[in-house]
Amino acid sequence: MTGRRLSKSEERKVVKTYALEQVKKEWKQEAEEEGLSLSRYLHNLIQEGRAMRKQGRLKLGDKRRVEELRQEVDELQNKLEKQGQTRSDPENAGSTLVQRQVLENLVPEDEYKTLDQILKQLVGNEEFQDRLRTELKTELYRLANTGRVEYRRGSGWKNLGGGE
Repeated sequence: MTGRRLSKSEERKVVKTYALEQVKKEWKQEAEEEGLSLSRYLHNLIQEGRAMRKQGRLKLGDKRRVEELRQEVDELQNKLEKQGQTRSDPENAGSTLVQRQVLENLVPEDEYKTLDQILKQLVGNEEFQDRLRTELKTELYRLANTGRVEYRRGSGWKNLGGGE
């Protein structure tokens, strides 16, 4: 953002936007939550988007990518739910995060390792990190869908106090 205040009326110009009524209501609600006028809120969003685009973190085609990621999250949630159903079967019990084969490979045959040593090795494993990241994102989005947490671009995740 420029840091300039838009206080002098002769410096400001009217800009028309054409948005669906529902979208405008959402903008107004978000502006109120941040204690801003709709004009200031939209100005801030535009400036934030421009800065992100300059940094290469946002491109105009990102909407399509967001939709692809949402579909991927939905697929992963379905997969997790199916796996949760098979966990009730003791034969298939176990973690999707820590896979038996990976764990067996971390535990040597010729020496003993402490739990901390195994944990350190597991956390450094890229395959484990990918599974953890996927499960973490899935759970965060699930919590966001139920209104328990909120994500703000550029800031991260915030607990909304909806826990039990």
